[in-house]
Amino acid sequence: MSEVESKIEKPSGGLSMLERMEQYIALKYDLYFNEVNGKLYIKTKVDADFVTMTDYKINSLHREIVKSGIKIALSALRSTLISDFVERVNPMKDYFKGLPVWDQVDYIQQLADTVTTTNKDLWDRCFKKWIVAYAGSLINDDITNHTVLIFSGGQGLGKTTWLLNLVPDLLKEYTYSGNINPNNEDTLIQLSECCLINLDELEAINRSELGAIKELITKLSVNIRRPYGYSSEQMPRRASFTGSVNNKEFLNDVTGSRRFLCFEVTHIHYLHNISIDNVLIQAKHLYESGYQYWFDQKEIEELQRNNEQFRIMSMEEELLMTYFEPCNKENADHLLSATEIIAFIKQRYQINISESSNTRLGKALKANNYLKIKLKDKRVYAIKEKI
Repeated sequence: MSEVESKIEKPSGGLSMLERMEQYIALKYDLYFNEVNGKLYIKTKVDADFVTMTDYKINSLHREIVKSGIKIALSALRSTLISDFVERVNPMKDYFKGLPVWDQVDYIQQLADTVTTTNKDLWDRCFKKWIVAYAGSLINDDITNHTVLIFSGGQGLGKTTWLLNLVPDLLKEYTYSGNINPNNEDTLIQLSECCLINLDELEAINRSELGAIKELITKLSVNIRRPYGYSSEQMPRRASFTGSVNNKEFLNDVTGSRRFLCFEVTHIHYLHNISIDNVLIQAKHLYESGYQYWFDQKEIEELQRNNEQFRIMSMEEELLMTYFEPCNKENADHLLSATEIIAFIKQRYQINISESSNTRLGKALKANNYLKIKLKDKRVYAIKEKI
C-alpha cells in the first residue's frame, strides 16, 4: 500500500467514494484551473512543473484512482476537475498583484524615448495612455483598451519586435501576432485569452474589414463556447491591440479613425535594456491612482488630424479636392447636395462616377470641412470651383 493510500479513510470512516477520490487527489497532486485560457493544469507533489491536463492524463488518473480501490466513475472525476474543488487562477491578475511598489522612476517615458517618430509630443502622450489602459485591462475585467497602437515605417526598423516586447516574460504565452478574422470564433476567444494581439498586414485589409476590426477594438466581452466546452461563457475582453505597416497610407475611412494611434517611425532602438516589468509597475500605479488613460474630445480631434496623413484618399475625395474647395455661403459658386455634386461632376467634367458614391462623397465633404447648410427641405454644401 502506498503512502497516499494509507492516508485515505476507508468507507467505514464515513467518507463517500467522491470524498475519498478528492482526498486521494489532494494528497498526491496539485491542480489549478487557468480562467484565462480555460485549461486545467496538474503536477504531483514532488514534481516542479505543472502540465496541461489532457484527456489522456484524465483517463490515466481515473485508472490510477480505481486501482487504488476507489470505485468512481470517469464522469464523476471529470465533473470534479471542473468544479470548485480546483483552485481558479488568473495569471494576468496574479502578475500585477506580484509587482512591487513603483520607485517613481519614469520608465514609461524611457521606453517611449526608444522610438523616434515624426511627432514626439503626441507619441509620448498617446503611448502613456495606451500602456496604462493596457495594464488596466489586465487588472480589471471591466476595463477595455479602446485604441490600437500602430507604427508606420520601412521594413527592418524592428517595429514588430518592439511591440511584442511590451509583453512581460511571464505572460508571453498570451500573445498573438498575425492576421485576424473578426468573424472567426478563434479570434473572439483570443480577445479574452490574449493580453496583446499584434495585427500584421494592415495595408491589405479592405474597408469592411477595417470596420470589423474597429468593432473588435471596442468590444467589451465575448460570449462564446470554447473548443470542447459544454456551454457558452461570457468572457471579458482582455486583449490590447498593436499593429505595424510599411506603407504610410493605410486607413481607408475618412471618419472614425480615432481608435487608431498612428505614428510614422524613423528609428527604433529595439535592443534596449528597459524592463517591461518596471514599465508595467508604473502603469499599474498610474491606473490605480486614477490617471486618465482615455481620450477626451479635444484629444480625439487631435488624433483625427494626425491620422489624416495615414489615410487612403477615395476616388470621390480626389475628385472633390481636384475641382472644388470649401468656402462660406457668400462665396459659394454652388449650393448642392452630395447627390447633386456627383451629377455636376459627371456633366461638367465628363467623368464616369456612380450614384453609389454618394455616401463616400458625403464623408469626404465632412472630413474636409465643407460648410453644410439647410436649404428648404434638403441639406446642401457650399462649394467653390477651382479656377
